[in-house]
Amino acid sequence: MFGLVVLGLMAFFFIVVPEAMFIIFAGILVALILLGLVQMIKKKVSGNKNLLLISTISIIILSAIGVTWLISSRIAVEMTAFSQQLPEAMDEFMAYLKGFEWFGKLKLEASEGNWLETFIAPKVLPKTAKMATVILNGITAFGIALFLGVYFAVDSKRYGMILLKLVPHNQHEKYKELFRSLEDNLQNWLLGKLLSMLAVFALTYVGLLLLGIKAAFPLAFISGFLSFIPNVGPILSVVPAVFIAFAQGWRMILYVAVLYTVVQALEGMFITPLIQKHKVKILPAALISFQFIMAILYGFPGLFLATPVLVALMTVVQKFWIEEQIKRPNIQRPRFKALINSVPRPSTQPRH
Repeated sequence: MFGLVVLGLMAFFFIVVPEAMFIIFAGILVALILLGLVQMIKKKVSGNKNLLLISTISIIILSAIGVTWLISSRIAVEMTAFSQQLPEAMDEFMAYLKGFEWFGKLKLEASEGNWLETFIAPKVLPKTAKMATVILNGITAFGIALFLGVYFAVDSKRYGMILLKLVPHNQHEKYKELFRSLEDNLQNWLLGKLLSMLAVFALTYVGLLLLGIKAAFPLAFISGFLSFIPNVGPILSVVPAVFIAFAQGWRMILYVAVLYTVVQALEGMFITPLIQKHKVKILPAALISFQFIMAILYGFPGLFLATPVLVALMTVVQKFWIEEQIKRPNIQRPRFKALINSVPRPSTQPRH
């Protein structure tokens, strides 16, 4: 009963203030990543958790600043090329499509009303005029999530004790087990996904450099970032790369498409299985359906966080429903047998 009340309250807040709930959830994910890294370091180096946490955060920040400083000139050139080439390539591609009669009909049908344009496109793919506001809001939300993540990680035990105080005393052990399962499942998935994102970024960047694409860094960053979203992310990441390759001819489009296909195949068949040996298994149809629902309800933030939200929901269902049902049959089987025996059976005597 208590679990249903908690789920009801969370659903209420997700409906009333979804942006705040997503930022808080993203902060929890950041905290889990930091705590997972600290646990990995603690296996090699003994020390205080908070001291190791501060050291880990400092190393990450200094590494990011150092790498940015070393390749800042190249990044600036590539970002300039990206900001110039992408709009030009998109205009050129649209001008090319306008030459086909079917494109005019398709555009007319879309303007008359279409679920993709009406529901998903305004939320997931905002118009150019709103892009600056969307990016600024995204950076602000990301910064808040980072600060929340650090605070959650530093005082993780205290927050855990506060949550346990809200739970009936006779169910403490049950909820402790749930919290441990949530932490393990989300940490395993997040750390594995983080490493696979870095691998996708590196492979895509090297491949684009070999192909001679000038905007290799931003395109590789987009590819690595969007690989956080299973199924949908790889499709979204290839779109800007195809637009930029279009300016260099159909052969370059083919090369870029092959590169992205190879990278995603390596990520799916080799990199992720090696990193996430004990990863959470999610049914593909369930994940795609959940992503679709989250994209319609909450736009890109919902799509981006759909998988970890589903992992958390699956863990809760596993602990509070599936495992409970496994324990019950031994108790309920005699009643079930009595019920079966009480049902009148058809007569076996021959009819006259």
